[in-house]
Amino acid sequence: MRRLCTVAIWAGVVSAGVACGQASSGQTTQPATEASMASPRLMRIKTAEVLRVAREAALMKDLGVKDAGDVLKVQIAAGRILPATTVEPPMQGARFTLRGSQGIVEMTAMGPPMPGLVGGGGGFTFVYQDASRTDNVMTTLQVLSSALITQFNITDDGLERTQSVQLIEQARPGPQAISLRVDDVPSEWSDVASPAGPKIVVNVAAGSFEQLRAEHRSEVDQYVRPMFRLLGQEAAVFAVDRATAWQVMADAFVVDPAVQKKIEDILPRLGADAFAARDAASDELAATGVEGAMTLRKMSLGKLSAEQQNRIETFLRPFTSANVKGLENDRQFLIDCLYADDAKLRGAVLKRVSDLAGRKIEWKAVDSGAARDAEIEALRDAVVHPTTMPMPTGAGGAAEKSMPAFNSR
Repeated sequence: MRRLCTVAIWAGVVSAGVACGQASSGQTTQPATEASMASPRLMRIKTAEVLRVAREAALMKDLGVKDAGDVLKVQIAAGRILPATTVEPPMQGARFTLRGSQGIVEMTAMGPPMPGLVGGGGGFTFVYQDASRTDNVMTTLQVLSSALITQFNITDDGLERTQSVQLIEQARPGPQAISLRVDDVPSEWSDVASPAGPKIVVNVAAGSFEQLRAEHRSEVDQYVRPMFRLLGQEAAVFAVDRATAWQVMADAFVVDPAVQKKIEDILPRLGADAFAARDAASDELAATGVEGAMTLRKMSLGKLSAEQQNRIETFLRPFTSANVKGLENDRQFLIDCLYADDAKLRGAVLKRVSDLAGRKIEWKAVDSGAARDAEIEALRDAVVHPTTMPMPTGAGGAAEKSMPAFNSR
């Protein structure tokens, strides 16, 4: 597959990038003080890489300035991570400035639509390549979307080691439909006489992203979350559904007397003689949603018939998640619950986070939108340990440095 790039041209190499025709409207640069922090050897390699990328970019049609939220949006549907774009890139590729970033984006169509394939075939590639950091050569974020496969990669090229993270999801369902692999390999620029060989850091798989996250939560938070944060899509991918959130926060759920009374009226009719009456009662119970499920779990139901028990279990099943043990102490998970449009849930979560942090956490943002997301990220930074991708040996050691997310309006 052709390598497509977005470049952040920064101090020390910006003039070379412009000379190659890379600069575009809205282009910005990093302060010159950052360039002085990099070693001369790193600067030489970085300059050569930026020039290479600039030459590629200059060959493509410039589509101007676009918002990140329009360029790439991600949603979770039927257990799959589905990226979408409003941009229609040509087969030969196009470039554009991404509002809020320091460079341009280049996207290429993978092929024309193919009738009969899920998603219509075709697809696109998206690559963001950033040379603005002073502790590595290049960080590359790549998205490939097609009818058969979805792939998210982030590669951190250091002087001595390169670390790559691959999240690959197959369209065909199966017990290993989605896989996460992290590799640490010698860098192509390494000058170590006998570098350590390749190392597989993580290699896990699951049937869906939800299962992968539940069974390998620490690995997903450490290696996958930074990719979607950079894309401005962390909320879309990691927001916790209300049913799971309330299941974890069950002790804090306060029963609404009106909901309880409604359920008390429904319960006898779940065992009615007429099938139509039982089905109608089940429909009414389903309409109570998460509040009804949580209320039922709090109620003393007394003796029920087998029919009533079966219908209640059927109702509760969608509101019951596995692998939730211990999540009431997981700060990352709790912060993700704040994306839910549920004031009562947010209040319970904020109290729990306050207890874990040992200080009262105030909530100032509105219920949704950019202000809410900004407050959540500020809170995450304050109470959760950073989850940026660790730098490979020789690329910065233990000193981690994350890149800011694109503005995604």
